[in-house]
Amino acid sequence: MKVLAFGASNSKSSINKKLAFYAAQQINDADISLIDLNDFEMPIFSEDREK
Repeated sequence: MKVLAFGASNSKSSINKKLAFYAAQQINDADISLIDLNDFEMPIFSEDREK
């Protein structure tokens, strides 16, 4: 089974991202890919960038 996990937030301190990564790691015998939206340039608001 292949699993793609990401939090739907570009905040560095996103609890949703932490939860998605944790949940994906709980799946046994799976090919897991973790994606951080901060690795991709997107035209969306970022509180971290505004600081």
